Amino acid sequence: MDEAEVSNLQYREYVYWLMRTYISYPEVYQRALPDSLCWRSKLAYNEPFVEYYFRHPSYKDYPVVGVNWQQASEFAQWRTERVNETILDREGIIKYDVVTDANDDNTFHTRTYLAGQYDFIKKGKKPLSDYSKKKKKDQKRFKVNMEDGIFLPEYRLPTEAEWEYAAQANIGDVQFNNIEQKKIYGWNDYTIRIKEEKEKDRGKIRLNAMVGKGDFGGVAGGQLNDAGFVPTPVYSYWPNAYGLYNMEGNVAEWTMDVYRPLTHSTCLDSKKKRRNCVFICLVVCVCVCLVVCLLVCLCLCVCVLACLLACLLACVLACLRAPIVTGKQIGRAHV
Repeated sequence: MDEAEVSNLQYREYVYWLMRTYISYPEVYQRALPDSLCWRSKLAYNEPFVEYYFRHPSYKDYPVVGVNWQQASEFAQWRTERVNETILDREGIIKYDVVTDANDDNTFHTRTYLAGQYDFIKKGKKPLSDYSKKKKKDQKRFKVNMEDGIFLPEYRLPTEAEWEYAAQANIGDVQFNNIEQKKIYGWNDYTIRIKEEKEKDRGKIRLNAMVGKGDFGGVAGGQLNDAGFVPTPVYSYWPNAYGLYNMEGNVAEWTMDVYRPLTHSTCLDSKKKRRNCVFICLVVCVCVCLVVCLLVCLCLCVCVLACLLACLLACVLACLRAPIVTGKQIGRAHV
């Protein structure tokens, strides 16, 4: 997981690469641009941020905003391809010219390369060894496989559970496999100010947040305020126990999936549980019906039986409406 959010500079590198590469398809570049109008509000004067926040060099280290989920996912995929491409060039397996070799459809994709569908890649000066060949002159191999351990895994957005785990940073809070206390923030305190760190830092705010109603940054010039009227640079404030910055406050971040309070249950095979649920409801209703028939008269039993059948139908419908999720999810790029 990245230790900080994706900055404007990093995202500008991405959209510049798209603009330079997909010359014949300008819609690819247009589609990746962030929505700068997210700053605009009826009761606020944010026009300078609309014009300058993403483009001006003064904000190059600030987190990129106005990016939707699809754009964030495509940025992570682009990052995968460029990293693996750079690794192959660095190791001397291929000879890659970023100016001439990337244009329109002639771009590197890891999966396509592993499938052997690339013909335009130039061979480098440091081939791998193929020991399956008996003769040394035939052992040169320029095709990298995933088993070689050269490629890095795909970059992606973290799942909601992974992001929460990283944000809590429960290092030192676990005893006998139990978390003793539920933390509100990524540090062991119930306030947003530093209490027990270095004396020069005591009283300072740990995150960029609205302290009170209308108080976005505190009084100007005071060190005891966060001074964050807008998003602050990605390496502002102090990291949590995992070394991750701005997991609290600053800007919102995308995850791969949505929040679900019962993730541990819905990620398991629920088909057998669903059948068991229906079977148990049926057995209970039948047993209750038999008991009622023995205790009350036939006329009353019919009414009770109708009520029980209605309850059984409600239980069956509730079980059928449960989400069907089989298997666990497989696995940060902050965005």
